[in-house]
Amino acid sequence: MPRNNTSGTTGIYWHRGAAKWQVRVAGKYYGTFADLEAAKFLAEHHQRIAEADELSKIAQALYPKAA
Repeated sequence: MPRNNTSGTTGIYWHRGAAKWQVRVAGKYYGTFADLEAAKFLAEHHQRIAEADELSKIAQALYPKAA
């Protein structure tokens, strides 16, 4: 996590123009939130989904289905 991260959570950034927390996980934008806790919940949820997708891709590469 960068030293200048003020949210304490990866994927959450302060958007100066909107004066809200912005959520971006795995290159996808999920919106802006006035409430940091709501932004953290959403970021953590989508981070788990991104990790599960990555694990699924790895498993498919290691164990391809028999044709």
